[in-house]
Amino acid sequence: MFAQLSLDQLDAIHQATQEAEYLPGEVIIREGDRGDKLYVLLEGEVAIIKNHGTPSEHRLATMTSSDFIGEMAILDDAPRSATAVAVAPSKLLTLDGMSLKELIRQMPEIAFAIFPVLTHRVRDAERRLS
Repeated sequence: MFAQLSLDQLDAIHQATQEAEYLPGEVIIREGDRGDKLYVLLEGEVAIIKNHGTPSEHRLATMTSSDFIGEMAILDDAPRSATAVAVAPSKLLTLDGMSLKELIRQMPEIAFAIFPVLTHRVRDAERRLS
């Protein structure tokens, strides 16, 4: 997501992020909760699950290093659409929603890194439904 940014821009992002670590089975994001953070997976593996913990549980995706999660709830101010659970020991960078929006205002190129991922996820969901 940040590959096209300058060192100054990367430093600004670094100043706004925090590291978090999760063990296998730990919930990172819970479906239905208010979305207030973006997560960038540095190490590990995270499952994205719809209806987590119910008989209709369904794994939507598996995220690996350099993938990001949680952006949709920040961008549309809607509840989380799925649950994210660590599958392996995982290290993530967290960026709160207000900081992400401010960074996008200051560095619009970040949005152009997010858009292709969002459209890919929507097309993939449409493909699975058809």
